[in-house]
Amino acid sequence: MQNRAKWMGVSFLVLSAAFGVGSVLHLQSTGEPSRSPRGSTDAAEATRGRILFKEGVAYRYDVRWTESTEVDLGLGQPPTRGALTLSGTLAVRGLRHDAEGFLLGVSFASLAKHDLVVQGTAVLPTDEIANKMLTGHEAVVALDPSGVVTGVFFQPASPSAFRDAMTALVGRMEVTTPLGSPTTWSGAARTPAATVELSYARGKNGLSIARDHVAIKELRLVPSALAFDAQKSVRGQGTVTLKADGTLESVTDQEELGVTKADRAVATSKTSFELTLSGTSPFAREPLPRLAAMMRRAPGEAEASVDRER
Repeated sequence: MQNRAKWMGVSFLVLSAAFGVGSVLHLQSTGEPSRSPRGSTDAAEATRGRILFKEGVAYRYDVRWTESTEVDLGLGQPPTRGALTLSGTLAVRGLRHDAEGFLLGVSFASLAKHDLVVQGTAVLPTDEIANKMLTGHEAVVALDPSGVVTGVFFQPASPSAFRDAMTALVGRMEVTTPLGSPTTWSGAARTPAATVELSYARGKNGLSIARDHVAIKELRLVPSALAFDAQKSVRGQGTVTLKADGTLESVTDQEELGVTKADRAVATSKTSFELTLSGTSPFAREPLPRLAAMMRRAPGEAEASVDRER
């Protein structure tokens, strides 16, 4: 219980960087997404250059994720600093694919590195604690047909550490490929620090996609009252690659956020994210989870706004 409470106290600083922020994303619907009858085969729907997660297929990804955050609210206290380094294997199971989109089961299959440090203190100091908090649990992620995440669902008994980490990770790995396979389009990256407008551009082969971080649409790195008249900046770029059948092959992303006010640096956040496909395998079908009985969050949403002590 002490470890759980300790995480709950620092997860805002590193993963959410919320500091009491009330401006978070909320989804309009709290029920289970409807399911339309399956009207076409995977082969017919796998238009070249469109993302596809096949039903009944388990995808394994190597993930390498680092973040560093510093926030100085100017209240006479030392700046709050945090750093995250996480690497391991991510499992993504195709639970459902139909006209409404995709339903995926996402979990940490294994952890190779799990450093989470706030103000010089390790939050996940041992393999035992890290595995208890982060592995052995599965999030259910709903996507629309273009890949936009419409909800991240958790069992109420899952650790808050897992919910925070997975919600932030889903925001990093979200990739959109609109209907019609255009050559350029816009999207958004929704993370605990901010919602950032993205500009996508497809390469000549149709399977390599560049995305630039264009502007901050909503800032959550500092309290909204402080962010109101602050100067905000974002720099970042990444690459997405797909296989010919639509399988997500890799995501790489670099991002740097900055907040200044009256020429004083208030906050910075730097992120590096890499996701690489390492293999696929079939899995036995099973009853779909009852989403209406699960906790629902949006990518990047801070759990304080949901119910941290639930």
